[in-house]
Amino acid sequence: MKSKRYFIILLYGCGIVVFLAVGFFFQCRLEDRERSWLQDRQVHRQADELAKELESRELLVPADEVPGFASEAVVMLAYLGRHEQGVIVEAPKTAFAIGDGTLILTAAHCVASFQDSHTEAVSPNIVVISPYYGDVFEFEIVAVDQEADLAVLRAHWPSHPALALA
Repeated sequence: MKSKRYFIILLYGCGIVVFLAVGFFFQCRLEDRERSWLQDRQVHRQADELAKELESRELLVPADEVPGFASEAVVMLAYLGRHEQGVIVEAPKTAFAIGDGTLILTAAHCVASFQDSHTEAVSPNIVVISPYYGDVFEFEIVAVDQEADLAVLRAHWPSHPALALA
């Protein structure tokens, strides 16, 4: 009789432990869901704030001129190479004409990527694209300063609108 009583007490005790463990598990799951919901809500609130900030900004119309900036001076550097594996096109790099319009200023890392591609290419075409002329031209590298991340190029055109540098 005594052992039956201990067995029943032990059974109730195990039931209580299982009940508490299941309750704790579901409580943790609910806390995780609540935490996830709060994080989602915070992300949505931040997105709404950013959208309101962007809407309040006054952007320049692309046709508007920025005072002191000759937009015609902006040009693109492009690479098209035919390798043994096929045609390779590298994303265009931005540059701008300076001085008398025959010099082009860009970042040295842009030219370095062209130089790397040039050594691998079987038949490379590295060109400068001028929206002003509506055409493409070849160029040569005049100087590269890796430390300052600047490169000066010379385009093979007579002249070009250029930015005035101080």
